[in-house]
Amino acid sequence: MNTLHSGNNLKSGKLSSGMGGRFHPESVAALFRNGWQVWAGICILWPNHCWPRMKFDRPLCIGAKGGHGPIGYFVEEYNPGQLIKFRFTKPKGFNGFHKFDVVKGLQGAVLLRHTIEMNLHGPALLTWPLIIRPLHDALLEDALAKAQSTLGMVPQMTAWSPWVKLIRWMMSGGKAQSQIMPSQPVGGQ
Repeated sequence: MNTLHSGNNLKSGKLSSGMGGRFHPESVAALFRNGWQVWAGICILWPNHCWPRMKFDRPLCIGAKGGHGPIGYFVEEYNPGQLIKFRFTKPKGFNGFHKFDVVKGLQGAVLLRHTIEMNLHGPALLTWPLIIRPLHDALLEDALAKAQSTLGMVPQMTAWSPWVKLIRWMMSGGKAQSQIMPSQPVGGQ
């Protein structure tokens, strides 16, 4: 039972977006049985095999500061195994948060959900839809595929669009890594 969904609503600089994957409760319980290490070590879910690593200034807790690539944030809420909410600190013009939470779904499944809500200002009105949003969505799809792989499922990979490949190539000076199918088990690498 794996389904992915995404949505977006951007009007006058206000953004609300969501994306997630639906899994059997036992699968998510197994994923989180190791603690909310998904975020503490970013070893279970984060697709660090082809995206910038998520880093923090201390062990994961409320107030921990960190980010990945050009995106900065701090932990605003944290309930291990249920919720983690990050408040943006950069780039300029990103005023809001993104969070991951586990919610009950239909037919006994649970949903690993990502939500982003922010007001965009200045350059972010252009950088979000043209650059960051396509990269963000590709990264989340890779993260959900890595979660599926970690849970022993066949990963449902969504191929990067030509636009995402071009942005990654330009941002890396022509040295961007290709998309990689996570292998089973993914483990901590």
